[in-house]
Amino acid sequence: MNKLVPTLNADLVNDIREIYIPTPQSNRVFMMLDRIVRYSRKGQLMPCGYVLGESHSGKSSAIQQFIKDGRVEDVPGKGIQRDYLYIEIQETGNANILTVLRQILKALGAEDWDKGTKDDLIHRVKTLLEKQAVQIVFLDEFQQLIENKTSQSVAYKVADWIKGFLTEGVCPFVIAGTPNIEDILAKNDQLISRSRYMVKLEPFALVSSEDLERYLTFIELFLDKTPVRFEDLLSETMLRRLHAATDGMTGKVGKFLAHAAEIANERFEEGDGPAVVGIQDMAAAWAENRIAGHGRLNPFLISVEELAEMQREAGRVRTSKKRGA
Repeated sequence: MNKLVPTLNADLVNDIREIYIPTPQSNRVFMMLDRIVRYSRKGQLMPCGYVLGESHSGKSSAIQQFIKDGRVEDVPGKGIQRDYLYIEIQETGNANILTVLRQILKALGAEDWDKGTKDDLIHRVKTLLEKQAVQIVFLDEFQQLIENKTSQSVAYKVADWIKGFLTEGVCPFVIAGTPNIEDILAKNDQLISRSRYMVKLEPFALVSSEDLERYLTFIELFLDKTPVRFEDLLSETMLRRLHAATDGMTGKVGKFLAHAAEIANERFEEGDGPAVVGIQDMAAAWAENRIAGHGRLNPFLISVEELAEMQREAGRVRTSKKRGA
């Protein structure tokens, strides 16, 4: 359990945002990536993997955890060698295949990364990936390429040259993004035929007693990583309030609790109460970020009965989305 501290401070609050706790779903991502590395051979047909999930589902965090210990070093006679190349696709408003290729070249440290024709850029990317012995290229936020019908063709073309790299045995690719990218990628039959792996990250459910136990374990592990005290957070009612406030998304938990801790710290510094993050601080944090609430009631101020109805409605919405997918 988390330890009592005599005070809060800015460093402790900021540390909360950086806490990472693996979940059964993120462990599936790690397993997928480990298999891709272990069973890929240069010069042979390479696999492609997908990590799909809504924003704040933890997909990017899981990838970052996997690659954080990856090698990047300057080897005499070989130059830069790197295990993994991570690219977060930027939304530019006029995304095209050149945009992505230039991002990759820039990340690989290429000179004149912003110059050249499409064929020239593709050749340079291939050459540098092979020279630097890259084991996996991660293309995150892939949905940035399919925000409209015009850019959907861009996503298809990007998928097409990825297919070429896989066929030539350059290196595996892992594409991460929101679930709506699946339909676009599925239209490229040859890419799909090379895609042996897919993990979809879902928010924590909170329907059964087993769901509640899993969520309790996750929050317990989270609190063990910080000395900041959160009052009564492990009670069933508070767990349900936190779940409602963060939509069951693992990626929202640290941000939300850090926000609440900011408010508690300011209150404590002003001499207004103990150095403990309480329900009033969480209610204030939720209210300050009301735009994320989409007009819903504050889950830290409503009755247990209202909270239960809020969660039933959230469950109905998730079920409806899945059926419409």
